[in-house]
Amino acid sequence: TQNDISADSVTLLAAGGIGQTSNALETDVNSLSASSTSNGDVVIVEVDALIIAGTGVQTTGSNISITAGANLTVGAEVNARSNGDVTLAALTQNIELDNNVLSTALSVGNLGDGSGTIALIAQAGSVTGAAAIKASGGSAAIDSGQGIGSIPSPIDTSVTNLAARATNAGGVFLQEADAVTIA
Repeated sequence: TQNDISADSVTLLAAGGIGQTSNALETDVNSLSASSTSNGDVVIVEVDALIIAGTGVQTTGSNISITAGANLTVGAEVNARSNGDVTLAALTQNIELDNNVLSTALSVGNLGDGSGTIALIAQAGSVTGAAAIKASGGSAAIDSGQGIGSIPSPIDTSVTNLAARATNAGGVFLQEADAVTIA
């Protein structure tokens, strides 16, 4: 298939959605930032590695889904406001959390106090990094082929419900901010 956007770096700003669940925006870029300023999902499929950079990926009232064909680096905040859901996937390599992934209750801010679900999927790789996953009224599901966090650097979470697994190798190292139900 042909990509919708090919560039080194791209910044996307829309009053509505960017891509759709049934028709994702297909990219071939190195770095990306995206913002939906009203109700509308952000749905992006990147052909290979991707760095979320600049102002990050944000919505004011909807969901975020980003799939990378290789490494996915969260270099800037990812925030689905108004209790939106976030799905980040790396199909063949790793997810590196260098900035927070949030579901926030209000349409502004970055408290991570939303009730959305945050899903991180590194099918063949690992999920690592020093940032946090926050949806204090919501859930997180982390699925990895090669491990989640490490002993010296666990993945920080602040969620109500949590599910995590490493299917092939590696361990699962998480640090929850408060009480959590393991699902």
